[in-house]
Amino acid sequence: MTAATTGLALAVGAVTSGVLIVCAQPLLLRFRARSLCAAGAVLFALAMLLLARIALRSSGDVYFPQALRGAGTGLLYIGMNGFAFEGIDGHDLSTSASLFYMLRQLGGTAGVALAASALDGFGQTGMVAALVVLAVAAPLSLVPMAAANRRASAEEQARVSA
Repeated sequence: MTAATTGLALAVGAVTSGVLIVCAQPLLLRFRARSLCAAGAVLFALAMLLLARIALRSSGDVYFPQALRGAGTGLLYIGMNGFAFEGIDGHDLSTSASLFYMLRQLGGTAGVALAASALDGFGQTGMVAALVVLAVAAPLSLVPMAAANRRASAEEQARVSA
């Protein structure tokens, strides 16, 4: 792909993600944060599998998978934000937000570095493997959130029972 085509393909994902992020408030009012995260993880995983297929074949349309990736990351960001900040008091919000966004940025940076390393070290096969690992990792990233929800539900039930 040329630089212009690559930029256009990445822009499709960025615009899709941006549109969903702009719609964050109405989405969080209508859906639970964990539902948005789950939908985002599924879309992201599907996008990574489609991109792995394209990388394996060395050809294919990247615009649809990039749009899915953008939708997936947009929903994940909205859901993570909603989940991360729903129980935080106002006076702790700025510190929590700073930590949350720093860790999110570090995670994204580490992911890009690992993908670049896989591509550099193993060529096309490494890129396919990296995309498949990302496809598996997206749904696994929901496990800590589910555990926190279960713990909160158990604490609430114990409090109600007492």
